[in-house]
Amino acid sequence: MHANDDPPRRHVFRAYKQRAAARGTTFAQEVENALRSELQTRDTAADEEPFEVLVFDVDGSRALVDIEDNRVLQELMDSEEHSGGNAP
Repeated sequence: MHANDDPPRRHVFRAYKQRAAARGTTFAQEVENALRSELQTRDTAADEEPFEVLVFDVDGSRALVDIEDNRVLQELMDSEEHSGGNAP
């Protein structure tokens, strides 16, 4: 290890070394298992059907802002901030 390694990286390394020793495996096997698990989790999440978030106003009508449009949301938040929270 180098003197300039950051503490979180050393902590992870040390934790996997300890896990390997406790399980009677190698550091490489523990890292490989962790990577396989992470990739499997991501694959499972990617296979899930996306969902649509429906947003309704107080009166039950559909909201007029696409919450997936970051630019529009930022503009809305900025306008509320400048108008004291009373944006149209």
